[in-house]
Amino acid sequence: MMRNAVAALPNKRLLRVEGADVIKFLQGIFTNDMHSFDVRGDARYGGFLTHKGRLLGDADVVQTDINTFFIGCDEEVANDMLKHLKKYKLRSKVKFDAVDDDFRLHAILPALQSTPKQYKNLIQWKDLINKENTANKLVYEDPRGQVFGLKAIVSSSESVPLPKEFVQENETSSLYKDRRILLGACEGLEHLDGIPLEHNLELLNGVSFTKGCYVGQELTARTHYKGNIRKRLLPVLFLPTSVPFSFSFTHFDNSWMDHVTTSIPAGVEVGTSITTSDTDSRAGKVITLASGVNAAVAMMRLEQLTKAPGLKTADGSHHVLPYIPSWWPPLDATTGKPIEN
Repeated sequence: MMRNAVAALPNKRLLRVEGADVIKFLQGIFTNDMHSFDVRGDARYGGFLTHKGRLLGDADVVQTDINTFFIGCDEEVANDMLKHLKKYKLRSKVKFDAVDDDFRLHAILPALQSTPKQYKNLIQWKDLINKENTANKLVYEDPRGQVFGLKAIVSSSESVPLPKEFVQENETSSLYKDRRILLGACEGLEHLDGIPLEHNLELLNGVSFTKGCYVGQELTARTHYKGNIRKRLLPVLFLPTSVPFSFSFTHFDNSWMDHVTTSIPAGVEVGTSITTSDTDSRAGKVITLASGVNAAVAMMRLEQLTKAPGLKTADGSHHVLPYIPSWWPPLDATTGKPIEN
C-alpha cells in the first residue's frame, strides 16, 4: 500500500451488456445515471437492488463501445447479477453474456501517499493507452474516487500494461482487498441485503438522486429525502486493551501504522460484536476482515462514535478504533447525511 502496484483481480467477473436499448435497460435497474456516459472508458459505480431496495451487489459499469457496456462485479454475486439482468430484460433489445474467459480485470494502485501530480501523470498514461483504441485493453478511473486508483480490462491473451515505476503483484496477493478494507469499502457479498446509504454507496459516487425511477429506488430516495441514516460502514482497527488508548472519532493517524501492519487478532471474525466500553451497549458488528493487515470494515451506529468514551470487542480483549475514511465528506451528526454547502 506504500508502493505503486498493479494487482490482478481473479475474483472479479465481467458481464457484457449490449444492444440498442442498453442505456434505457440499465437505467431502470442500476442506482447510477446511465445517461451520464459519454465516451469509451467512462465508468460509473453503483448497485443493483431488489424490489424492496436491498442490495444484490455493487458493480462498475464501463462503456467499451457504442451501446456496449461491461459490468465488473465479484464472482460471488455474478450469477445472481446475471439472473437479475435476465429477469428485467422483458422486451428490451439487449443481450448479455459473461466474458471473463476472454478478459481479465486488474487494479492499478498508486501508493496511498501519492501526490496529485503523480496521479495526474497516471491519468495521462491511461489516456495514452486508451488512444490506441484496441479492443484488447481499456483503462478506466475507479469511479469510487481517486484514492481507489484505476482499473484495466485486458484480453486474456495479453499482458497487463504497467505504468512507469509500478510493480506487478502476484496472483495470490491480498493487496487489493487489504487496501480497500483499510479505506473502508465493501464489495460483493459484503453488501448483500444491505441498505445502499448505510453501505455508503452515495458517498462513493454510486447513487443518482436525480435520474428518476429504477428497481428498488423508493427506499433509497425516502431515506435520502426524509429519513436519517443511523448506521454506516466504517473502517476499524483493533488494539489490545493493554495498550493505553484515548478514543476519538477522527481521520487515520500515521502514528497508528505499527498497529495496522500486524495481523487481525485471534477471536475477531466476521460477525464479531462491537460494544461501548462503559455500558456494553451494542455499537456495531464486523462485516469483513483484511488478510494482510489489522483492519476490518464494520457496520457502526453513528451516535456511539461521539457519545461513547470508547469501543471494544464484545469479549473485552481489544479496543476498537473506527476512523473517518479519507473519501468521506463532512457528515451531519444528527442525520448521518453529507452537509450541504
